[in-house]
Amino acid sequence: MSKVELDFDNVPLLEGGIPILLKFDQNYDITLTKFPKVLERAWSSLEFSVNINESNKGESLLRASLSEFVSIEESLKIDNPKMYKNSKINQSTSPLLRMMKELRNYDMHIGTNSVSSINLEVGFVGRDEEIENVKTYNFDFPIISNLTVDEFKKLDCYKKYSLYSIEEITKMVSYFEEAQRAFGVSYLIRKGVNHYLYEIQSKM
Repeated sequence: MSKVELDFDNVPLLEGGIPILLKFDQNYDITLTKFPKVLERAWSSLEFSVNINESNKGESLLRASLSEFVSIEESLKIDNPKMYKNSKINQSTSPLLRMMKELRNYDMHIGTNSVSSINLEVGFVGRDEEIENVKTYNFDFPIISNLTVDEFKKLDCYKKYSLYSIEEITKMVSYFEEAQRAFGVSYLIRKGVNHYLYEIQSKM
């Protein structure tokens, strides 16, 4: 398995608010119409992600969302076998996509990604509202609470295949941890799914 270097500039912009309605960030349902299986799995990942919470179903929904995300890669074999070879997640330089895949692998082969919550202040902006007049509210957003470098090092990507150095793992975990504590893990998964669709589209 060849190593592809990470590019920490190849990450989606994590600004612009947390959307209320479930939708793709771009019109992928139009631009990727020749990839029905890919779109089906991407949408399924989004649907599971928005329902992640701290209840006893939160960890199952997180697992399902990450599994559907990784299955986008396998769906390319059906929709476009030629593109599959050059569009695998581990061939992406994006640390977010690579981290999401390893979180799925951890959940399937090592342990459980524990879900807890963090309280964040959210402002709702209407179409004609001035930004300084925005009302803010506090909501609980789910996060993965046992995300550490030591747990990541148990994965085959490090132990068996040496795909990452300790420095890369530390940086990748730090990026994901900071991002989820600012926006919640559901938002981060949504951005990752959309970023993967963007990369697939860019190779058409």
